[in-house]
Amino acid sequence: NARIAVSATANAAFNNIAQIPFAEENSGIAVTYSPWLKEIANNMFLATIAGYHKLDDEQALSASLRYFNLGDAPVTDYNGNLLQTVKPKELSFDVGYTRKLSKKISLGLAFRYINSRLVQGDYNGTPYKAASAVAADISASFNNLDKEGRGFTAGLVIANLGTKMSYVRNDAQKYFLPGTLGIGAAYTFVINEKHTVTLAVDANKLLAPIAT
Repeated sequence: NARIAVSATANAAFNNIAQIPFAEENSGIAVTYSPWLKEIANNMFLATIAGYHKLDDEQALSASLRYFNLGDAPVTDYNGNLLQTVKPKELSFDVGYTRKLSKKISLGLAFRYINSRLVQGDYNGTPYKAASAVAADISASFNNLDKEGRGFTAGLVIANLGTKMSYVRNDAQKYFLPGTLGIGAAYTFVINEKHTVTLAVDANKLLAPIAT
């Protein structure tokens, strides 16, 4: 999971979009599908799609979509009696813009829409709804790789700065987004034309409490 300072790919939209102007290709796209806790639930999965396109040598646009299907979840009353089986779903959609400030430094800004549909309806006297929020990420990247791909890279990401979320219709309880500050560094060694080794480390700090 050390990914803030590694070489740019299409999945940089999830990690640090400021890396994108340093990518070797002008465009890229990545699609993933991951069964989640397959031994417990057959229909729980995480699916993502991400991509970027360089407008020129200095600027790039990116977009990404994450969809998490939590499978079938039982809703019970205080006595443990089954009330209903629901199908929780969560998604987020991002768009980002990145620009080089110099040959080695770039900045990125991404905007995100989040929708979390855990349960809807009245249960145990509480009216529930789908929660939504908007957020932004600010990122920076330092790239000192030579033409062979050898050298030092670093990155900084401040993620999920945005509105609170509430799953109750009257907004009685609101939850902070999991805002984080992440710093990463990496060094890549070139063994030969076909082989490289990268050592990377990240440090992350949660910026917000869980709930009000």
